[in-house]
Amino acid sequence: MKRILVVGAGQSSPYLIRWLLERAESRRWHVTVADADEAAARARVGEHRNGTAIRLDVADPQERATRFAAADVVVNLLPPQFELPVAWSCVEHRTPMLTASYLDPKVAALDEDARERGVLLLAELGFDPGIDLMS
Repeated sequence: MKRILVVGAGQSSPYLIRWLLERAESRRWHVTVADADEAAARARVGEHRNGTAIRLDVADPQERATRFAAADVVVNLLPPQFELPVAWSCVEHRTPMLTASYLDPKVAALDEDARERGVLLLAELGFDPGIDLMS
């Protein structure tokens, strides 16, 4: 079973989380939604049998290490100020990262390290991050 870790349960997350959970059983995914506010994560997951809600302090490198190393992919839906620590932890633990955010130049600077470790970092996914977030 593939383990998808969605980091962030804010206003831009419900459509993606719902889409992932709707396909989780048939595609053999387990979707974990992590947020500093565990209640917000629980609200996004509901009672779905292929979903789990957890509290995550993304500013804590040890918490990131534990969660990111256990995931097959990280979907970062956090505000831009968290893009670099999330991306660096993904590189460090060889976990691919997807985000709709615009690519931060500091994250782009991780490209060589990411390639050396075989880690995919994809940013600016969607039609336009601003339009995606408004939808």
